[in-house]
Amino acid sequence: MLEYTLEWLAMNGVEDIYVVCCAHADQIQEHLRAAGWLSRRKCKVMPVVSTNCLSMGDALRLMDHKDLIKSDFVLISGDVVTNACLGKIMEAHQRRRAADRAAIMTVVMRGGMTRAHRVRLGDSETTVVMDSSTSRLLKFEDQAHRDAAAPRHRRHLRLDAHLFGERDTLSVRTDLLEPGIYVCAPEVLMLFSDNFDYQNVRRDFITGVLSEEELGNKIFVYEVVKEYAARVHSLRSYDAISRDVMARWVHPLVPETNVCRGSEPLTPAGNDAQAKWGRQRTRYRYARGRIYL
Repeated sequence: MLEYTLEWLAMNGVEDIYVVCCAHADQIQEHLRAAGWLSRRKCKVMPVVSTNCLSMGDALRLMDHKDLIKSDFVLISGDVVTNACLGKIMEAHQRRRAADRAAIMTVVMRGGMTRAHRVRLGDSETTVVMDSSTSRLLKFEDQAHRDAAAPRHRRHLRLDAHLFGERDTLSVRTDLLEPGIYVCAPEVLMLFSDNFDYQNVRRDFITGVLSEEELGNKIFVYEVVKEYAARVHSLRSYDAISRDVMARWVHPLVPETNVCRGSEPLTPAGNDAQAKWGRQRTRYRYARGRIYL
Protein backbone atom coordinates (compact mmCIF):
# COMPACT_ATOMS: atom_id res chain seq x y z
CA MET A 1 0.00 0.00 0.00
CA LEU A 2 2.83 2.40 0.82
CA GLU A 3 4.29 1.81 -2.65
CA TYR A 4 1.08 2.99 -4.31
CA THR A 5 0.98 6.15 -2.21
CA LEU A 6 4.63 7.03 -2.78
CA GLU A 7 4.45 6.24 -6.48
CA TRP A 8 1.45 8.57 -6.87
CA LEU A 9 3.30 11.39 -5.14
CA ALA A 10 6.43 10.83 -7.24
CA MET A 11 4.58 10.66 -10.57
CA ASN A 12 2.89 13.98 -9.71
CA GLY A 13 6.21 15.76 -9.23
CA VAL A 14 6.47 15.87 -5.44
CA GLU A 15 10.17 16.33 -4.61
CA ASP A 16 10.27 16.01 -0.80
CA ILE A 17 8.30 13.31 1.03
CA TYR A 18 8.36 12.81 4.79
CA VAL A 19 7.21 9.38 5.97
CA VAL A 20 6.22 9.63 9.63
CA CYS A 21 6.29 6.18 11.19
CA CYS A 22 5.83 4.87 14.72
CA ALA A 23 5.05 1.16 14.90
CA HIS A 24 7.48 -1.12 13.02
CA ALA A 25 9.59 1.90 12.07
CA ASP A 26 12.67 -0.26 11.46
CA GLN A 27 10.81 -2.45 8.99
CA ILE A 28 9.41 0.58 7.16
CA GLN A 29 12.88 2.09 6.80
CA GLU A 30 14.28 -1.23 5.61
CA HIS A 31 11.56 -1.48 3.00
CA LEU A 32 12.12 2.08 1.77
CA ARG A 33 15.85 1.44 1.51
CA ALA A 34 15.50 -1.92 -0.25
CA ALA A 35 12.87 -0.58 -2.65
CA GLY A 36 15.20 2.25 -3.66
CA TRP A 37 13.15 5.18 -2.34
CA LEU A 38 15.92 6.51 -0.13
CA SER A 39 18.36 6.74 -3.05
CA ARG A 40 16.15 8.50 -5.61
CA ARG A 41 17.40 11.79 -6.98
CA LYS A 42 14.26 13.52 -8.26
CA CYS A 43 12.11 12.43 -5.30
CA LYS A 44 13.68 12.62 -1.85
CA VAL A 45 12.00 10.35 0.72
CA MET A 46 12.91 11.00 4.35
CA PRO A 47 11.64 8.79 7.20
CA VAL A 48 10.71 10.60 10.42
CA VAL A 49 10.63 8.18 13.36
CA SER A 50 8.75 8.83 16.59
CA THR A 51 7.57 6.22 19.07
CA ASN A 52 5.06 8.67 20.56
CA CYS A 53 2.96 9.36 17.46
CA LEU A 54 -0.31 7.52 17.94
CA SER A 55 -2.49 9.63 15.64
CA MET A 56 -2.41 11.99 12.68
CA GLY A 57 -2.56 14.89 15.13
CA ASP A 58 0.55 13.69 16.96
CA ALA A 59 2.39 13.37 13.64
CA LEU A 60 1.49 16.92 12.59
CA ARG A 61 2.53 18.32 15.97
CA LEU A 62 5.84 16.50 15.58
CA MET A 63 6.40 18.02 12.12
CA ASP A 64 5.59 21.47 13.48
CA HIS A 65 8.05 20.96 16.34
CA LYS A 66 10.81 19.90 13.93
CA ASP A 67 10.06 22.95 11.73
CA LEU A 68 10.60 20.98 8.52
CA ILE A 69 7.71 22.40 6.48
CA LYS A 70 7.78 26.04 5.40
CA SER A 71 5.11 26.18 2.68
CA ASP A 72 1.87 24.54 1.57
CA PHE A 73 2.03 20.74 1.69
CA VAL A 74 0.06 17.59 0.88
CA LEU A 75 -1.09 15.49 3.83
CA ILE A 76 -1.92 11.90 2.93
CA SER A 77 -2.14 8.57 4.71
CA GLY A 78 0.17 5.76 3.66
CA ASP A 79 -2.73 3.56 2.60
CA VAL A 80 -4.36 5.75 -0.08
CA VAL A 81 -4.72 4.44 -3.64
CA THR A 82 -5.47 7.12 -6.22
CA ASN A 83 -4.70 8.32 -9.74
CA ALA A 84 -6.04 11.87 -9.30
CA CYS A 85 -4.09 14.74 -10.86
CA LEU A 86 -2.33 16.41 -7.95
CA GLY A 87 -1.29 19.33 -10.15
CA LYS A 88 -4.89 20.43 -10.67
CA ILE A 89 -5.63 20.05 -6.96
CA MET A 90 -2.62 22.16 -6.01
CA GLU A 91 -3.48 24.77 -8.62
CA ALA A 92 -7.01 25.16 -7.23
CA HIS A 93 -5.68 25.41 -3.68
CA GLN A 94 -3.02 27.99 -4.54
CA ARG A 95 -5.52 30.06 -6.49
CA ARG A 96 -7.76 30.26 -3.43
CA ARG A 97 -4.80 31.01 -1.16
CA ALA A 98 -3.74 33.87 -3.40
CA ALA A 99 -7.22 35.38 -3.19
CA ASP A 100 -7.82 34.63 0.50
CA ARG A 101 -5.07 33.74 3.01
CA ALA A 102 -7.74 32.29 5.30
CA ALA A 103 -8.16 29.32 2.92
CA ILE A 104 -6.02 26.94 4.97
CA MET A 105 -7.08 23.55 3.61
CA THR A 106 -8.46 21.85 0.50
CA VAL A 107 -10.10 18.48 1.14
CA VAL A 108 -10.13 16.06 -1.79
CA MET A 109 -13.40 14.14 -2.10
CA ARG A 110 -14.54 11.57 -4.60
CA GLY A 111 -17.99 12.24 -6.03
CA GLY A 112 -20.72 10.01 -7.43
CA MET A 113 -20.58 7.43 -4.63
CA THR A 114 -23.82 5.52 -4.05
CA ARG A 115 -24.79 3.67 -0.88
CA ALA A 116 -23.73 0.43 -2.60
CA HIS A 117 -20.24 1.88 -3.14
CA ARG A 118 -19.97 2.81 0.52
CA VAL A 119 -21.10 -0.61 1.70
CA ARG A 120 -18.56 -2.21 -0.61
CA LEU A 121 -15.74 -0.10 0.85
CA GLY A 122 -17.07 -0.27 4.41
CA ASP A 123 -17.38 3.53 4.64
CA SER A 124 -20.08 5.32 6.62
CA GLU A 125 -22.34 7.84 4.93
CA THR A 126 -21.36 11.49 5.22
CA THR A 127 -23.31 14.68 4.69
CA VAL A 128 -21.38 17.56 3.15
CA VAL A 129 -22.77 21.09 2.91
CA MET A 130 -20.90 23.48 0.61
CA ASP A 131 -21.25 26.92 -0.91
CA SER A 132 -22.34 26.11 -4.47
CA SER A 133 -20.34 28.92 -6.06
CA THR A 134 -17.02 28.61 -4.18
CA SER A 135 -16.97 24.96 -2.96
CA ARG A 136 -16.29 26.21 0.55
CA LEU A 137 -17.05 23.53 3.13
CA LEU A 138 -19.70 24.69 5.59
CA LYS A 139 -20.75 21.52 7.38
CA PHE A 140 -19.37 17.99 7.54
CA GLU A 141 -21.20 15.22 9.37
CA ASP A 142 -20.40 11.55 9.62
CA GLN A 143 -23.65 9.65 10.01
CA ALA A 144 -21.86 6.91 11.93
CA HIS A 145 -21.53 9.39 14.83
CA ARG A 146 -24.90 11.13 14.37
CA ASP A 147 -28.27 9.63 15.19
CA ALA A 148 -26.75 6.14 15.13
CA ALA A 149 -29.60 4.72 17.20
CA ALA A 150 -32.38 6.47 15.29
CA PRO A 151 -34.23 4.74 12.44
CA ARG A 152 -32.99 5.72 9.02
CA HIS A 153 -36.24 7.44 8.00
CA ARG A 154 -36.19 9.64 11.15
CA ARG A 155 -32.67 11.02 10.76
CA HIS A 156 -32.41 14.68 9.83
CA LEU A 157 -29.80 17.35 9.21
CA ARG A 158 -29.64 20.58 11.22
CA LEU A 159 -28.45 23.70 9.38
CA ASP A 160 -27.87 27.08 11.00
CA ALA A 161 -30.01 29.86 9.57
CA HIS A 162 -27.04 32.16 8.98
CA LEU A 163 -25.74 29.79 6.32
CA PHE A 164 -28.64 30.82 4.10
CA GLY A 165 -28.31 34.54 4.84
CA GLU A 166 -24.68 34.86 3.72
CA ARG A 167 -24.98 33.19 0.28
CA ASP A 168 -27.49 32.56 -2.47
CA THR A 169 -27.32 28.78 -2.75
CA LEU A 170 -26.16 25.77 -0.75
CA SER A 171 -25.20 22.34 -1.98
CA VAL A 172 -26.05 19.40 0.29
CA ARG A 173 -24.28 16.22 -0.82
CA THR A 174 -24.40 12.65 0.43
CA ASP A 175 -22.48 11.10 -2.49
CA LEU A 176 -19.00 12.27 -1.51
CA LEU A 177 -16.28 9.97 -0.20
CA GLU A 178 -13.38 11.45 1.79
CA PRO A 179 -10.28 9.32 0.98
CA GLY A 180 -7.78 11.13 3.21
CA ILE A 181 -5.98 13.56 0.87
CA TYR A 182 -5.56 17.15 2.09
CA VAL A 183 -3.67 20.14 0.73
CA CYS A 184 -2.73 22.25 3.74
CA ALA A 185 -1.29 25.66 4.48
CA PRO A 186 1.44 25.92 7.16
CA GLU A 187 -1.19 27.35 9.52
CA VAL A 188 -2.68 23.86 9.81
CA LEU A 189 0.42 22.69 11.69
CA MET A 190 0.12 25.58 14.14
CA LEU A 191 -3.57 24.86 14.74
CA PHE A 192 -2.76 21.25 15.61
CA SER A 193 0.00 22.39 17.96
CA ASP A 194 -2.36 24.83 19.67
CA ASN A 195 -5.14 22.24 20.07
CA PHE A 196 -3.87 18.99 21.58
CA ASP A 197 -7.37 17.51 21.42
CA TYR A 198 -7.09 17.43 17.61
CA GLN A 199 -6.18 13.82 16.90
CA ASN A 200 -8.05 13.08 13.69
CA VAL A 201 -8.27 15.39 10.67
CA ARG A 202 -11.74 14.34 9.61
CA ARG A 203 -13.41 14.01 12.99
CA ASP A 204 -11.56 16.63 15.04
CA PHE A 205 -9.81 19.24 12.90
CA ILE A 206 -12.42 19.81 10.19
CA THR A 207 -15.25 19.83 12.73
CA GLY A 208 -13.30 22.17 14.99
CA VAL A 209 -12.47 24.69 12.27
CA LEU A 210 -16.05 24.75 11.00
CA SER A 211 -17.39 25.34 14.51
CA GLU A 212 -15.00 28.26 15.15
CA GLU A 213 -16.04 30.58 12.34
CA GLU A 214 -15.01 33.63 14.36
CA LEU A 215 -11.34 32.73 13.70
CA GLY A 216 -11.93 33.18 9.96
CA ASN A 217 -10.26 29.96 8.78
CA LYS A 218 -11.83 28.38 5.71
CA ILE A 219 -11.81 24.86 4.28
CA PHE A 220 -12.64 24.08 0.65
CA VAL A 221 -13.54 20.92 -1.27
CA TYR A 222 -11.97 19.64 -4.48
CA GLU A 223 -14.19 17.02 -6.07
CA VAL A 224 -12.68 14.13 -8.01
CA VAL A 225 -15.18 12.64 -10.46
CA LYS A 226 -13.42 10.78 -13.26
CA GLU A 227 -10.34 9.75 -11.28
CA TYR A 228 -10.10 7.12 -8.54
CA ALA A 229 -9.40 7.78 -4.86
CA ALA A 230 -9.95 5.50 -1.88
CA ARG A 231 -8.27 4.57 1.39
CA VAL A 232 -7.57 1.09 2.71
CA HIS A 233 -8.86 1.25 6.29
CA SER A 234 -10.20 -2.30 6.77
CA LEU A 235 -10.05 -5.78 5.30
CA ARG A 236 -13.25 -5.05 3.37
CA SER A 237 -11.80 -1.93 1.75
CA TYR A 238 -8.53 -3.79 1.07
CA ASP A 239 -10.44 -6.42 -0.88
CA ALA A 240 -12.59 -3.87 -2.74
CA ILE A 241 -9.67 -1.62 -3.73
CA SER A 242 -7.58 -4.62 -4.79
CA ARG A 243 -10.39 -5.65 -7.15
CA ASP A 244 -10.57 -2.08 -8.49
CA VAL A 245 -6.82 -2.13 -9.21
CA MET A 246 -7.23 -5.43 -11.06
CA ALA A 247 -10.16 -3.94 -12.98
CA ARG A 248 -7.88 -1.04 -14.05
CA TRP A 249 -9.82 1.77 -12.37
CA VAL A 250 -6.53 3.19 -11.03
CA HIS A 251 -4.68 3.36 -14.35
CA PRO A 252 -1.73 3.91 -14.75
CA LEU A 253 -1.21 2.26 -11.34
CA VAL A 254 -2.16 -1.18 -12.65
CA PRO A 255 -0.41 -4.55 -12.01
CA GLU A 256 1.64 -4.60 -15.23
CA THR A 257 3.13 -1.22 -14.31
CA ASN A 258 4.93 -3.23 -11.61
CA VAL A 259 4.78 -0.48 -9.03
CA CYS A 260 5.90 -2.72 -6.18
CA ARG A 261 9.67 -3.01 -6.24
CA GLY A 262 10.00 -4.71 -2.88
CA SER A 263 8.06 -7.95 -3.21
CA GLU A 264 9.01 -10.32 -0.41
CA PRO A 265 10.60 -13.66 -1.47
CA LEU A 266 8.80 -16.86 -0.59
CA THR A 267 11.67 -18.08 1.58
CA PRO A 268 13.47 -15.07 3.11
CA ALA A 269 16.89 -15.80 4.50
CA GLY A 270 18.22 -13.98 7.57
CA ASN A 271 17.39 -10.45 8.63
CA ASP A 272 19.17 -8.65 5.81
CA ALA A 273 16.96 -6.01 4.19
CA GLN A 274 17.65 -7.31 0.69
CA ALA A 275 16.73 -10.87 1.62
CA LYS A 276 13.74 -9.81 3.66
CA TRP A 277 12.12 -7.34 1.27
CA GLY A 278 13.71 -8.24 -2.07
CA ARG A 279 15.14 -5.93 -4.75
CA GLN A 280 13.53 -7.51 -7.80
CA ARG A 281 10.59 -5.72 -9.37
CA THR A 282 7.34 -7.60 -9.77
CA ARG A 283 6.94 -8.88 -13.32
CA TYR A 284 3.26 -8.84 -14.17
CA ARG A 285 2.09 -8.35 -17.73
CA TYR A 286 -1.39 -7.88 -19.13
CA ALA A 287 -2.61 -10.43 -21.67
CA ARG A 288 -5.73 -10.77 -23.79
CA GLY A 289 -8.89 -11.68 -21.99
CA ARG A 290 -8.04 -9.44 -19.03
CA ILE A 291 -5.54 -11.95 -17.71
CA TYR A 292 -2.46 -10.99 -15.69
CA LEU A 293 0.62 -13.20 -16.06
